[in-house]
Amino acid sequence: MVVLGPTEIRVENFKSLKNFQIVLDNFNVLIGTNGSGKTNVLELFKFANLCVDPSRIPAYPFRAWDGFSNIVWSHDKNLSIYICAKHHTNRHTIEYMATIADSNEQAVYLDERLTISDYLSVTRELDEAKFKLDPKFLERIKPHIPENLQNRIASDWASDVRQTRPILPLIRRTLHRIPINRHRTKKNTGLTHFDIL
Repeated sequence: MVVLGPTEIRVENFKSLKNFQIVLDNFNVLIGTNGSGKTNVLELFKFANLCVDPSRIPAYPFRAWDGFSNIVWSHDKNLSIYICAKHHTNRHTIEYMATIADSNEQAVYLDERLTISDYLSVTRELDEAKFKLDPKFLERIKPHIPENLQNRIASDWASDVRQTRPILPLIRRTLHRIPINRHRTKKNTGLTHFDIL
């Protein structure tokens, strides 16, 4: 599995970062006076990782900061935290976004989206999710997947999507059901790009 870091990250209402965006390169240096938010920028990456791939289910990515009120802007528990991470390759853009709030010491994913250009898009609002393979990509892999795969995915998701769970582990499990890596062709189809998940 290839792990790709974001090349661009945006957040709203995280600690002192009310509305913050940073574009990253191969080497990055944070410079600022004491109390200017350098540590909060670094903690943003930890928070993003905990939101996307939590160590426990149901997810509670706020535990590392002793609760939601310690990481939300101005300690206002009525706010939600929005996070968006993008990674640009020479062929595709991968974008993940989520809006997360707290409800009785439990993380609630109000909405979530993962898009891999020319491959798939997954959107979720509360307990409803939609998984859609790009039509051109679906046409390329059709000979390698079961005919009813999208119907099976839809039924799996109907029972598995919960607003207290991040959607990425479910996407990973779904994509592992598509026998992509076993069917390499002479022509480069780009099918192994699912390894990024």
